[in-house]
Amino acid sequence: MADIKINEIIETLISTMESLFSFVQKVAELIREKKWVELICLILAIIISIWVSREAINKFLGESASQWFIWVCIAGGILFTIAVVVAVFQKPKLPKVTPLGELTAIKGLRVFAQKDAEIFRKLERNKDIDQCLSMLKDKEFRIGILWGESGCGKSSFIQAGLMPELTQEESNHRGIYVKFSDKPATEIIKQDVIKALNLNHQETEGLDLIDVLREGVNVIEKPLILFFDQFEQVFVHRHQWEAGYQQFIKTLQQWYEDDQFNLKVLMSFRSDLFYFQHDIQQKLDYPLSSYNNFKLEKFSSEQATNILEVIAKTETIEFDKEYIKQLAERELLGKDNLISPVDLQILSLVINTQKSQKQRAFKKSSLQALGEVEGLLYQYLEDVITLREKSTPTSEKERLMKVLLEFVDSNSLTRAGAFTLTELQAKLKEMKPEAVTETIQWLELERLITPIQQEEETAYELAHERMIPAVMKLSNRILPKAYRANELLNKKVRIWFDNDCTSRYLLGWRELWLIEAHKQYLIWGNQQQQKQKQTFIKRSKQRLYRNAGILGGIGLLAISGWGWLNYTTAGQLWQIRRDLMTWSRKVSDEYQSQAAIAFAKDGEIKRSYQLLTQIDSSDDKAEALSAIAEAYIQLKDSNQAVTLLKQALTTADTIDDSNYKVWALIAIAQASSQLKDSNQA
Repeated sequence: MADIKINEIIETLISTMESLFSFVQKVAELIREKKWVELICLILAIIISIWVSREAINKFLGESASQWFIWVCIAGGILFTIAVVVAVFQKPKLPKVTPLGELTAIKGLRVFAQKDAEIFRKLERNKDIDQCLSMLKDKEFRIGILWGESGCGKSSFIQAGLMPELTQEESNHRGIYVKFSDKPATEIIKQDVIKALNLNHQETEGLDLIDVLREGVNVIEKPLILFFDQFEQVFVHRHQWEAGYQQFIKTLQQWYEDDQFNLKVLMSFRSDLFYFQHDIQQKLDYPLSSYNNFKLEKFSSEQATNILEVIAKTETIEFDKEYIKQLAERELLGKDNLISPVDLQILSLVINTQKSQKQRAFKKSSLQALGEVEGLLYQYLEDVITLREKSTPTSEKERLMKVLLEFVDSNSLTRAGAFTLTELQAKLKEMKPEAVTETIQWLELERLITPIQQEEETAYELAHERMIPAVMKLSNRILPKAYRANELLNKKVRIWFDNDCTSRYLLGWRELWLIEAHKQYLIWGNQQQQKQKQTFIKRSKQRLYRNAGILGGIGLLAISGWGWLNYTTAGQLWQIRRDLMTWSRKVSDEYQSQAAIAFAKDGEIKRSYQLLTQIDSSDDKAEALSAIAEAYIQLKDSNQAVTLLKQALTTADTIDDSNYKVWALIAIAQASSQLKDSNQA
């Protein structure tokens, strides 16, 4: 019994420690990400909880014990603060990943290279390789298409299937692999040809692409075959280098029109972007037939089973052929009743990376432990980024996803291109350069991106285009604000167009702020949708700027008016007169007396005298008369002043108190004497 209680205590302590650790990490994460609203709400929640619980604590512990409880809470609060500070400055790193090494049969999302030729031929591609080589070596073949669905293995087929046969000395053809990205096509081809054939850089530097190709054919003295892999990238990114694209087309036309040019071209396309080839076909005017058109098919369930068996034997993994065949027929088949090679690779990679030897097997118990096979790519990506290391904070997951999204063209759902570390650091300005470097290294180790050697620099690209739907789907989970920005923009644009583009349906400043903050993650759609969305955002900005200008103008006028009132003589006089008008309407004799005096000094004699007749108090009336009499002296018209003094004298007679009457009469007499009216004085 004692042992059981001790175990329960230990388990409770461990559980409490883990909960506290998670809470400290959460608070530290809020501080690091500067989420001050959430942090303030958390502190308020703690204060409210303590305040609500104070009476229950006092009742339960008693007065004396509750004092000790307060000191314990203070000590705990100090320790908690120290833990949070340490956690903030010791920012958790990305999970350490052990490199998988160069697996011969399991590539995951990466492609098979030339060195994998032997194993690749065993993976049910032997017949396809021979057929395609036969097509390429035909004397009539000049230009052709290799196409298939994303994930069917076109890049691997070229590199590990066709290229090894066309780079041997005894081969009567020479193949060169060219992989396109967002860079100009002419430059990519030129550099790859020069590098593959070891042409003199100085001699070829100033040559056009067509001259470099002629030089290459002359050097090898045999037909040259160029493999244009991911050729759809040329058309997806042509808007970035339109002039270069037109020059590239002219180069192809020059080559094709020359029958003696011993050069052949095989263009590789994704089936959903196959329509791009029509642009080339129209310009070059070549026919498509079974002699220059090769479709790379996916695998049947039987072929898939054989492939997994080869992988299992090569990597020494336990294999249950009967169960795998049933699994392939039940869960791996697509709508076309075929199985994608990339799904087989992902399944193999996930099984191979299992730590437990029992789970590292192609058998029922292992696969059931991994979960359903459906959505392998998404599950794999989710496992890599979010599940494998549950302690990875949200900020790190967001960082991974932001870097990964840079490799995706969300509008055409293709690779965005290959980028060097310097280019990625420039794109991700909100992240520290060292953070980008660390993230790239992690993504490379996890085989989510692939390094490509470009001249003296290493560039990176998305490991496979089949990842893109999974990346976009997972980004909605990890980057909810970016997802909300996309949803908001789609909804607002639709409402705006449905209401005849009325300005009242444009974006408000908060909505515009959200969209602008996540502009790099917006999915624009096709050209028409992109134009609509950009017009909508532009109009929203214009309205916002216009309203800001109006408010700014009003504010400027208000500031100018305030400055005029407080810092100019005219403004100050206006305020004084306004105050005088206010005083003159008050009931108090004192206020009316002060107003009458001020009006008199300001030259407003009539208004001053009108107020004077309304004053009942002897002292206030006498004081006002004295000031008015002095003001009369300043009048330029002495006759008018004498007349006004006579009126003042009449008013002075109405003062009841003799002392105040004398004070007023003396002032009038002095004024009269200064006006040289001795009789009146």
